[in-house]
Amino acid sequence: MKFFIVAMAVGVTIGVFIYTLNFVLWLFRRKDYRGAIGVFLMGVAAVVVPMYALFFLH
Repeated sequence: MKFFIVAMAVGVTIGVFIYTLNFVLWLFRRKDYRGAIGVFLMGVAAVVVPMYALFFLH
């Protein structure tokens, strides 16, 4: 059961990051570089913080 919960958490987090990367590419194509960099950094934080909490604080 614990493995399933961890796998779902990792899967959802990676899915959110992939969606965010698509948005970053869309922003770059429209020459909104500052927005793309900001969204990318928020996407990285959205992956790093839950993974840190899941693996190191558990």
